[in-house]
Amino acid sequence: MPKKRKKPRKHQTQHDVRFAAERREEHARLVVERQGDPNYVQQTRNPDGSRTVQLDEETAGARRQREHFVEKFGREPTDDDPIFFDPNADEPRPMGEPDWDEILAAFDAAGIDGAMGEAYRELGFIVTEMNQHTFTAHEVELWNETVGKYMRKRG
Repeated sequence: MPKKRKKPRKHQTQHDVRFAAERREEHARLVVERQGDPNYVQQTRNPDGSRTVQLDEETAGARRQREHFVEKFGREPTDDDPIFFDPNADEPRPMGEPDWDEILAAFDAAGIDGAMGEAYRELGFIVTEMNQHTFTAHEVELWNETVGKYMRKRG
């Protein structure tokens, strides 16, 4: 016997609205709690809409990137230089278009759910426990919904 299909909800219930408000409040508390904490990435939103990300100098990934930069270009990076640069360029420039097959393979090799890689491809950002405070509540929700979408597609 075929399953009955539920009609899609046209309006959010009061519970959904209240739950969404609670998630936004929790996110706001997290943002305030982590602001200025050197254990977390810090972000500044600039007047032109761009973002400046500040990494603690002791962050291993940031230190490795700086070391790669110095090795490649023979000098310390300045504020105008990209953190992630094209390793084949003679002068510092941002990386070109990503090779998504390579990125998704790296996610898989690291044991990271492929749905997160697909969400990254679609949205252009990754939300984690350690960086979620640098995104708006809406961006975090969008990330979660997009990851969920790709998880459901895989079945």
